[in-house]
Amino acid sequence: MVGNQSRRNGDQIIGIKIEDFESRDFKVKGCQEIIDRLKVDKKNIYAIGDSPADLGVFGLAGTCITINAKGGIDEHAKIVLKHGILSELIPILQNK
Repeated sequence: MVGNQSRRNGDQIIGIKIEDFESRDFKVKGCQEIIDRLKVDKKNIYAIGDSPADLGVFGLAGTCITINAKGGIDEHAKIVLKHGILSELIPILQNK
């Protein structure tokens, strides 16, 4: 899993603290490790984000997608979904 490791009690998330993040670019590092291991070409990578914190991951992808974008990240995306419904993305990707 790439992302922060929330504190949990069983299946319940009980919080996230700053020390739960290994670094500022933990998403990019984690994604890059997966990309390198699987030898995936950039044109076959789709990144989905909603905030400027996702810009680093957008740099790894051939196609960038935003859902309910904040902070101007939609200016960096090829596909912009404004209704926050991930299922809207299915027909778009099926036509790629």
